Amino acid sequence: LLPDDRSIREKIAAREHAESAGIFDLLAVIGRDCVGALRFVPEGADAGDPTRMAYRPVIDEEIAARLDALGTNPLGLYAEEDDFRISIAGLQEKTAFLWADNQWQLPLGPTPTSHIFKPAMREGPNGADLSDTPWNEWLCLTLCRTLGLETASTEVRLFDDKPVMVVERFDRSWHGGVLYRLPQEDLCQALGVPPMRKYQSDGGPGIVDLMSFLNGAIAPFEDRLAFMKAQIVFWLLAAIDGHAKNFSIFITPGGYRLTPLYDVMSAAPYPEFPAQRAKLAMAIGDKGYYRLNQIQLRHFYQTGKNAGLQGQDMDNLFLDLSTRMEGAIAETATLASEAGMPESTSDPILEGVRKRAGMIANA
Repeated sequence: LLPDDRSIREKIAAREHAESAGIFDLLAVIGRDCVGALRFVPEGADAGDPTRMAYRPVIDEEIAARLDALGTNPLGLYAEEDDFRISIAGLQEKTAFLWADNQWQLPLGPTPTSHIFKPAMREGPNGADLSDTPWNEWLCLTLCRTLGLETASTEVRLFDDKPVMVVERFDRSWHGGVLYRLPQEDLCQALGVPPMRKYQSDGGPGIVDLMSFLNGAIAPFEDRLAFMKAQIVFWLLAAIDGHAKNFSIFITPGGYRLTPLYDVMSAAPYPEFPAQRAKLAMAIGDKGYYRLNQIQLRHFYQTGKNAGLQGQDMDNLFLDLSTRMEGAIAETATLASEAGMPESTSDPILEGVRKRAGMIANA
């Protein structure tokens, strides 16, 4: 429900005059629009009517200014704007707006946001230049989609000539002119695992744990296959941040189901993360391999078996990927070129996919 970085939470607490940087003290001041359907207001305060849509227009120049100021104004919050209060989880700096009446709006009071805005990340580990991250994430999700996985709807837009990843929220739904919030949890929340243990190597859930949880889903077979397919595609992409917080479920009256994929990004464009050292977020195989260059197809079969899938299920997954691969890469490359994506980002990602996809084709 809150940003992962403690320094950001402390900065929010100071700027918003929260009693502390504790979870509920922060949610009391910024929790009007959280992930999923939860809203938090201080005790005794008017919660407002979220079905009465209230907002004001924002032009591109204001959006650009808010994005530029995220370092000092986390989540795009300003103490003097009491009507705009949002909270978005994760490490990356981001904010959110509402698309209504064919333009961007700043939602007011209990009105929800509809789109998350993610500018380029700042310098990464080992001094990595991450100024292309909006394009990177967009390309990865585009390839996931062309390979048959359900993903969040995304586009890259320029604000002040800087690329920004704009993600349509799938935990929001329009009905009769009102934007409703949909109940959603990430898989750390669903399993009661604290955010600091989101990586398997830090004691967090692995593939078998999450596959076991998905046994209880509304459509367990479909969700489990989609989840396992995503693990294979993450390996193809060198997408090293596929931890449990980057998978979520919708919660409905009839049970729960996997949401579309989101937050997928490749390490391939960055020399600071060479393939021989890059690690996936979840281990593959009986011996628990993390490093990309150690993982072979048989290790996925071992993991699938440990998670309760049949050998034929894994055969079908690899056959499906092999059948789609050439067309998916070509379509993704074309879309990237048409969108104006820098080849310095797209080429290393797609070349890495082609290389590892050859292992599937030759199996």
